Amino acid sequence: MKTRTLLRSVVMVVAVYSAAVVPGCRTSPWESSLIAGPDAAMPLPEGASVRVREVPWQRLGNTIEELRAQTAASDTHPDEWPQSRKDEHKAMLLKGLQISEPAEQVKIVGRTGFSTTDQRIGPGSPALVALAARLGADTVVWSSRSLGKTDTVVQEPVTHHTAGTVRDHRGRPGSSSYAETYTYWVPIRVQADETGFVAFFLKTRP
Repeated sequence: MKTRTLLRSVVMVVAVYSAAVVPGCRTSPWESSLIAGPDAAMPLPEGASVRVREVPWQRLGNTIEELRAQTAASDTHPDEWPQSRKDEHKAMLLKGLQISEPAEQVKIVGRTGFSTTDQRIGPGSPALVALAARLGADTVVWSSRSLGKTDTVVQEPVTHHTAGTVRDHRGRPGSSSYAETYTYWVPIRVQADETGFVAFFLKTRP
């Protein structure tokens, strides 16, 4: 499966067992593509711990591909599936995320997927843990993969220096010299490494 297709598939797979999707806030890349739900939870108490785990991209991709194939092969729309089948779908996803807690105990309170060339963004970001706490998630499971090179626009500084002599126009003899420096920020198109991220926000503790 192509990586960009997998990023789009995250929403499709989880939406199978719940139609309640609500766009998240817009303050960080993790939030800019956030879909809250299908479950909901109260925000974590201040100071509560959030565990952040990585799963291999290949494992997550294979799981989502299999879930999509099951959905495509079904003669019944997922909205009309019996609860038992929706539960099986959820359990398979949690297994792919390497979650050992019972599926009926786990709440999926959000998921996100995005690509970026900003190498400062990663799972170690405090914004990721803060978002999990606001969603009521005590666990974040994430995965990433290099997408290769892509074109991006960056701002580069260009400095211009000028110097000269100015004659006194007020009738006094002599002249004065001056020196000035200007800095302009110019957009430049460059090739940069692009990385795709996927993360699931889970409440695993009762």
